[in-house]
Amino acid sequence: FLEAFRVLGGTVREREPRRYEITHVPAVIRNRDRMIGTGESVLTSYERICFEKDRINVQGKPTAAFVCPGHPLLDATIDLVLERYRELLKRGTILVDPDDLGDKLRVLLYLEHSIQDARITPSGERRVVSKRMQFVEIDSLGEVHNVGYAPYLDYMPLGDDERDLILPMIESEDWLKADLEGKGFSYSAEHVVPEHLSEVRRRRDELVVKTRAAVQERLTKEINYWDHRAHELKEQELAGKVNARINSAKARQRADDLVARLQKRMIDLDKGRQLSALPPVVVGGALVVPLGLIRRLRGEDA
Repeated sequence: FLEAFRVLGGTVREREPRRYEITHVPAVIRNRDRMIGTGESVLTSYERICFEKDRINVQGKPTAAFVCPGHPLLDATIDLVLERYRELLKRGTILVDPDDLGDKLRVLLYLEHSIQDARITPSGERRVVSKRMQFVEIDSLGEVHNVGYAPYLDYMPLGDDERDLILPMIESEDWLKADLEGKGFSYSAEHVVPEHLSEVRRRRDELVVKTRAAVQERLTKEINYWDHRAHELKEQELAGKVNARINSAKARQRADDLVARLQKRMIDLDKGRQLSALPPVVVGGALVVPLGLIRRLRGEDA
């Protein structure tokens, strides 16, 4: 985050161990937050920020803003970086797996898939309620394997001398020219997306059932109160007793408004249960080279 923030024109300095002061948040980040933000706004500066909960409060120092997924500063920065550099993910790279002493190349694919409900956002699109990243690897036999979250964190970049060894070999690997993206897409669509949809549907159904019951109970009580109040005020008016604060018509209107509000809320909750999965999208990829292969090409003992 710190490197990306500086690239985007921000100014940040470490004040205490792993606690930072941001003296300038560039306009490009603040403007992006106005476009994508849904809650708290990005500030022009931050007295302190941190990335670990135990660093939020330090005796004698300002309280730090906890920058984590969902924080507007982080979300806006990530969105800008992806916009500027997403093509690099598609272009790909070559990584070395230091824990693999074999000699078989494989391809790492990064996919994203989302679940949406039937509610419409202000921009006119269906609302995305869950987004998940997935990484799969494909070997020379075309076998696809789910490799969990962020496996690239265990890999290393390819050195210049290693590149000279690997690049000539790649040209002879015909399987790399096959439709690897298609294989990754098919695997994700068949194995991972249905599981993701089922998981989100289960959580959403439980939440909607509880919310419907709570909303129904609360608004029904209010509707009954104002319905009774309207009837009571109407009888008083017929008897010549006029209430200066509220009349039966206003009380009846409040009851009717609450009925309409209840119906609208129930429709919205029902739309929240109408889930559908978007097709997975291949976002990026990399060629993974085992360390054992590099050692063999160097003539070393693997």
